[in-house]
Amino acid sequence: FVFQVQYTKHYKVSDLEMLNNDRIAIINGTATATAEGEAKRTNKGINYVFQKPVSKVSGKIFFNLDKGRVQKSKTKTLLEISYTIEMPSPQGVIKGVTIETMATDNILELI
Repeated sequence: FVFQVQYTKHYKVSDLEMLNNDRIAIINGTATATAEGEAKRTNKGINYVFQKPVSKVSGKIFFNLDKGRVQKSKTKTLLEISYTIEMPSPQGVIKGVTIETMATDNILELI
């Protein structure tokens, strides 16, 4: 039932700005994901077919160079998991599709 998901993170300094007297590096981040695993499984007469998970990750980090810490960050993650189910019943084969979407927004700010 399980996919092994590997993430590769990518960061790029896109700009340098000033905040009061501190230098701030603006860093754009993304991540790419690869999934490996068994997509088809049968358990107790029920057939499952899993689609590879879809994952999107992006964000912006404002790093204070003079203080050596994150001043602020905004990140978003999205994960979509879908699968189909087939199972026998007295009325014939029953089919179903499930799609689950999980989205998260994270904001960090130094106060």
